[in-house]
Amino acid sequence: MLHPNKKLERPTIELLDGIWDCEIIKAPKVDTSFNKQNEVTLKYNPPKYTKKITVPYSPETERSGVKHTLLPDEELWYRRSYIYKKSNKKTFIHFIAVDWRAVLFVNKALVAIHEGGYTPFEADITKYLNEGENIIEVKVHDFSDTQPYCRGKQTLKPHGMWYRCQSGIWQSVYIEERSNEYIKDIYTETLNKDKAIVIISATSNDIATIDFGFSMISVETNKECMIDISRLELWSPDNPKLYPVKVAFKEDRVSSYFTFRYLSYSDDNRFMLNGQKFFSNGILDQGYSPIGYLTMDEEEIENDLTLIKKLGFNSLRKHIKVEPPMFYYLCDKIGICVWQDMVSGGNPTIVASSLPAVMQSFKLTDKDHHALFGRKEQKGKDEFIQSAEETIKALNNYKCIILWTIFNEGWGQFNSTDVYLHLRNLDKTRFFDKTSGWHDQGDGEIASYHYYFQEYKFKKDKKERATVLSEFGGNIFRIKDHVYNEKDFIYKKIETEEEFLQRLKEQFNNIKIQKEKGLTGSIYTQISDVEEESNGFITFDRKVIKSSIEELNKIISI
Repeated sequence: MLHPNKKLERPTIELLDGIWDCEIIKAPKVDTSFNKQNEVTLKYNPPKYTKKITVPYSPETERSGVKHTLLPDEELWYRRSYIYKKSNKKTFIHFIAVDWRAVLFVNKALVAIHEGGYTPFEADITKYLNEGENIIEVKVHDFSDTQPYCRGKQTLKPHGMWYRCQSGIWQSVYIEERSNEYIKDIYTETLNKDKAIVIISATSNDIATIDFGFSMISVETNKECMIDISRLELWSPDNPKLYPVKVAFKEDRVSSYFTFRYLSYSDDNRFMLNGQKFFSNGILDQGYSPIGYLTMDEEEIENDLTLIKKLGFNSLRKHIKVEPPMFYYLCDKIGICVWQDMVSGGNPTIVASSLPAVMQSFKLTDKDHHALFGRKEQKGKDEFIQSAEETIKALNNYKCIILWTIFNEGWGQFNSTDVYLHLRNLDKTRFFDKTSGWHDQGDGEIASYHYYFQEYKFKKDKKERATVLSEFGGNIFRIKDHVYNEKDFIYKKIETEEEFLQRLKEQFNNIKIQKEKGLTGSIYTQISDVEEESNGFITFDRKVIKSSIEELNKIISI
């Protein structure tokens, strides 16, 4: 099994995945605020634990052993023991994802609170620990789609392209020992084929050493340090070169890996990777499974990614979900570029979210129609910004990620120009699709379109922006005995494998034509069926690929 974080790997960790005590109770009082927690939220009022749950699976899932949908007026409590041996090191607990509000207690003491269902958090628990047995408890509250917070496609009433909700601890939990002086983070930025910047963030300013195995360099911590990479290979989907490194800072030792690649735009507004024009031929990946929901294990993730590469894609769009570090490590390793979506929230109206699908010219100004976008409440806007900031911070050093998608199809869209400028200031090295699909505000760096019901034809952007077809496809091809239910989504229904292949040939031949005219990236929807959407290359249960990989590769490779 992979270490939960291959970018910052220490040998002294204890994985807390497995069986925890749990209990679901009615919440004494529901606090719907954001970053303004009241006494009820923070109070230590544990229940009597009578159930067991398997972490890291949400209580809604079969794998958790609970199979209960956590409602907005309920609390989910977790408890487990941890044996601590006294040490001169610091002890941190790390949660990769808890949906939505997590309140952490250690030996009854309040330690930390985190809000946001898709981003990681950690806490120094050293001072709360006693020699021997200690009790770790987590209180979870999740509003699903009853509040405007980031939830992705989760809903309490699943239908169509909106899926079953989940809650609680849905990614790994681990405890890690660190020296008193330690490395906080490692960041690289490739400037060109010869030079890169390395930043070793640490608890103090000093010297760190980076051991590549074949050479060793010393750098100052907390400072941009230029290094020579002229003899190293650049990363690309065709050459996914990883350089394992060991970093030492005072008594701290971590293993990591470096990848070097740089992005830019060509004079004719196309993506460039490592100074060469690059067509991003991608597929939508939502990361759902029938029994784990949003939690997929290492083998399941690797199987999906390997299939994506075999089919002939060089990119994927991670749709309205943030994955654990393991996912992005595997993309780095296998060689798949990632368009990473921010997780959406709000409660958009049909006018904002669906009408443009059939009326491409229909656009709303997102400074004036917040109600139609489902963004009237300031707390939802504040939480979206914090979630986006945390997403960039958590994933910034995975070079497989080449593009951030801020808003998708008007879902919770607001002040997109201001939000784009703010996030662009946090990451100046990647591409940004600020409004994927529709409600383009006429600015930014990418013109982004979704076409399901008409054939897409490239038109040169009047603002001279790069142009992507960020969603197309929508071919419903159901495989008997491998469908979620008998409902069909609104896409084109395909009856036979022959018809499926012919439809794909038409669509990908059109992409090749539009590429020659100026299109620089496309995303086919999607890799797997998801619940009522049977438009994947593989069934929801991952048991049937709908045609031969060889035939599909001939069609898809661009």
